[in-house]
Amino acid sequence: MADQQGTTPPPPYEYPAGPYQAGTAPPPELQEYPTQVYAPGYGTDQSVSYPAQQYPVQQYPASPGYGNKEKTPLVGPPPHGVVQQNTIIIPAQNIVWGRHPIQTVCINCQNTILTEINYITGTFTWLIGGIIILIGGWFMCCIIPFFADSCKDVEHKCPHCHMHIHTWNRL
Repeated sequence: MADQQGTTPPPPYEYPAGPYQAGTAPPPELQEYPTQVYAPGYGTDQSVSYPAQQYPVQQYPASPGYGNKEKTPLVGPPPHGVVQQNTIIIPAQNIVWGRHPIQTVCINCQNTILTEINYITGTFTWLIGGIIILIGGWFMCCIIPFFADSCKDVEHKCPHCHMHIHTWNRL
């Protein structure tokens, strides 16, 4: 879109020979970028200068076994008079308890288990039964929540040692 005032055409797109193919962009080092103009006080204004920060050189002591001539044994018997103890490490678990059996580690027998579940009557069961009575639960409809597992709390037990692990409450 040249205007009528007689502007000059753009320079030809000739690039020095290189590993790139014709019709593609030149490598970044051959591309020309426009110069940017900044407002005074911003960018490349020469009147503003900041002192260069000097960081102290840190020296670290040599660690044993890294570059030292003396080699220390890494494996061997414990020193005289030291009693070794076996430590059982139980990994932290983010358990999401619910109405379904879950896989966990029993705190009593230390086995990896899939919990055994039992449905027990809880606060939510009594609350639903009471609401049915208040609404006008005719013909003994208020006892329905006591027979519906979806209204009961869930008790998780170990299938091996039968220890109670957790109770999941609906409320």
